[in-house]
Amino acid sequence: MIKFIILFQQPTDADSFEQVYQDFLALIERMPHIIRRQVVHITGSPQGSPSFYRILEIYFESPQQQQAALMSKIGQEAGQELGRLPRGTFQLLYADVYEEAGGSTPAPEILRFGDLSLDTGTHRAYRNERAIDLTAKEYELLLLFMRSPRQVLTRDVILEHIWGSDFDSESNIIEVYVSYLRQKIEMDAESRLIHTIRGSGYVLREA
Repeated sequence: MIKFIILFQQPTDADSFEQVYQDFLALIERMPHIIRRQVVHITGSPQGSPSFYRILEIYFESPQQQQAALMSKIGQEAGQELGRLPRGTFQLLYADVYEEAGGSTPAPEILRFGDLSLDTGTHRAYRNERAIDLTAKEYELLLLFMRSPRQVLTRDVILEHIWGSDFDSESNIIEVYVSYLRQKIEMDAESRLIHTIRGSGYVLREA
């Protein structure tokens, strides 16, 4: 597994930084081939080293997938967004080889709900016999629904599980990705599976 790291130094203008950072994250969520990402908040640093305000870690399955993601249209847009930050305020570390602790990964599963299934090995969904390709965040969101069928998931729960506590809670990112998922898993005359519960959140259930 490959880890791509972006290290952000303490900004002099926190508001301007957050605006660029949130726009950058929104593009990262749409970048292909990402397995997962996580943000590390730093409270200190070794003596004599510059302190970092935030560290974003992005994981890919292979160097080829990392290269394809960074060279994609969305990857290029993300790079341009990052370029809005002042020079010298962030660092990039490429192709850091990373292995999961213990050297093993969970065995793939086939999760099923009605005529919808999700392969955790290939990250591909199926509605009846129709194959559905998913982006990294679409997969994570569908996985959360498939592991919690018929349970209402609040916006806070979804935001924490998929985007982390660092993401702007006022963002409409959840609504955007629920819409993306619906377009893919509820085509034509197929019944609705992801339902909006007004004032509460969303639930995966039969129509």
